[in-house]
Amino acid sequence: MTLSSISLSFAKNQIYAGGSTTATVTAIYSDGSTKDVTSQSSLSGPSYISISGSSVSSQKAIGCLGQKSITATYDGKTNSANLSVISDFKSISLECELYCFDNYRSASGNGNSISLSVPMNDGGEVRTSISGTITTYNNDSYNIIGNSLIKVVFENDNISSTGVSTDWMMPGDNLTMRISYLGEEVKSFGVSFN
Repeated sequence: MTLSSISLSFAKNQIYAGGSTTATVTAIYSDGSTKDVTSQSSLSGPSYISISGSSVSSQKAIGCLGQKSITATYDGKTNSANLSVISDFKSISLECELYCFDNYRSASGNGNSISLSVPMNDGGEVRTSISGTITTYNNDSYNIIGNSLIKVVFENDNISSTGVSTDWMMPGDNLTMRISYLGEEVKSFGVSFN
């Protein structure tokens, strides 16, 4: 009886970022018999995947999402299987306030859009104040600002800046605030100036 091949399977083929699953390596012999050889096998994976014994887990970081190929090796035989890592994003709460420094006008909102009046002749310097949290299915809660897993970008025809400063706005300009978590956009927020 000789070893023909090995197979690799997971208790869960899809896990949340930051989650884990258990791998099973099965030896398949020439007579058709099989044997669980997980404890005698070695497992390896790409970046953002951590392996300890038969436990395969995903680190939580930008770039961790997607199909990850895990490879098992036993007695000179190798085989690979894909593990899908998906975002654990559940919900977002958001408060955004805009200030026009030229005449101290302000506007705030927590829905999908917000409108701010700016000086008609030459526009105005607009700054934002943003707060809020992202909640995950892993029961984590992250502040939107100051977290490496979350990116806030402001975009319009003239600018694309990261952070909380929007730059000089003119009447008729439109701005989109995009919030991404683990590299996936989870919220877009429209801003208009009049």
